[in-house]
Amino acid sequence: MISDTQADASLPAEVWPAGQKYTRWKGESVFLTHFRDTAAYHPALRETILRLAQDTTLAAPFDGMVGSRKVFDIETWDCPAAQLLHRRALKLFELALGPGPAEVDLTWATLYRAGDHCMAHSHPRAFASLVYVLDPGDTQTPEGKEAGGDFLFADPRM
Repeated sequence: MISDTQADASLPAEVWPAGQKYTRWKGESVFLTHFRDTAAYHPALRETILRLAQDTTLAAPFDGMVGSRKVFDIETWDCPAAQLLHRRALKLFELALGPGPAEVDLTWATLYRAGDHCMAHSHPRAFASLVYVLDPGDTQTPEGKEAGGDFLFADPRM
């Protein structure tokens, strides 16, 4: 069971605030939620990921994701915002898929920049995965053309 309170006073007080809802997306096994308090931790999380991605001892390019960099092991980052997000992911897992402990296989952040992309893929060892989008990307170029920066879920078997 995940505790519903957070120890760090500089962050939102609750892992899962009262009234926080989640929805099933298009009847699929994808669940969505949006926390109203993201402004309280989002900047620190973004800054941490950008900083850690510059450290070549912590981050490296990753095969199958053209141009991207991965920063692994979120639980080792000295970032209370990342810990809050991790605890919220575990709570969503518990609420959406049933009580019982979730075993975390691997955690990471992936940083994509202009021109980077990720091929359709799956996580075969995972029962569930969480995606937290720091910045959904640009959908249009400065000239008004489609940029293709949309985030989407696709069936990797296609």
